[in-house]
Amino acid sequence: TWEGQSLETCEAQMNEWGPDAFLREAQHIVTLRKGRVFHGYTQPGPDASRLDYSRVQGYWHAHDFGGVNEVWGLFALIDEVYYLIYEQMLPEATTARRAEIVKEEVIRQHLQADIERHRNELARSDSTYNLDNRAFAAAWQERIIAGYGGAKSEKQIRADYRGAGLEIQPPNVSAVESQINTANEMLKGERGRKLVICSNCIHTIDHLEHCIRDPLGNILNESSFHRAAVIRYFCAGVGSGLQWAR
Repeated sequence: TWEGQSLETCEAQMNEWGPDAFLREAQHIVTLRKGRVFHGYTQPGPDASRLDYSRVQGYWHAHDFGGVNEVWGLFALIDEVYYLIYEQMLPEATTARRAEIVKEEVIRQHLQADIERHRNELARSDSTYNLDNRAFAAAWQERIIAGYGGAKSEKQIRADYRGAGLEIQPPNVSAVESQINTANEMLKGERGRKLVICSNCIHTIDHLEHCIRDPLGNILNESSFHRAAVIRYFCAGVGSGLQWAR
């Protein structure tokens, strides 16, 4: 298999890209397109399953809103390096249901042990009333640093998510080109912040590789690159100095 990836990830990528494209990628003979917007990205990192989560310093979530194509990503900080560890397109549903899906995925993948620890601590020291919800709230507050997403104008969507129990902040930097610049800096590891895209996040990798500019410098089909927008929003959030805001 391609070094650093599980067999399951390789099978998923082969099914997604086709055998010829997968073979070229696996043999490192892919030519990156000229005029790429996210030129700071050059190659994927390890599969997320290979990371040492005992050393995690916190988690972030970032979102690109949409009535149909709404996507989000989960990021982890490990040994001072940020990793995109999970990507998902949300189904057509109410905002409340989408918020629940995000929380369920985070719990399933990374918060179960913390929730159980808080549940045991609360059971020993306090009333058992509403124990599960209180344990979840304590684990979320402890581990989830912040969520970012949406354009500056998308206030109502963020308010809807807040009402559903998922706090999403607007990035401090709202200009798209400034967000792109910050993303490229982090993808290159400049200014003391490094972002790695885990190799299992195949759709985000595809968007970073294929989002390009026309001869006039405009981004071609900008509105279709939702997963690249997630990277923009995340980097604009943590890269602006607000990464520890809750």
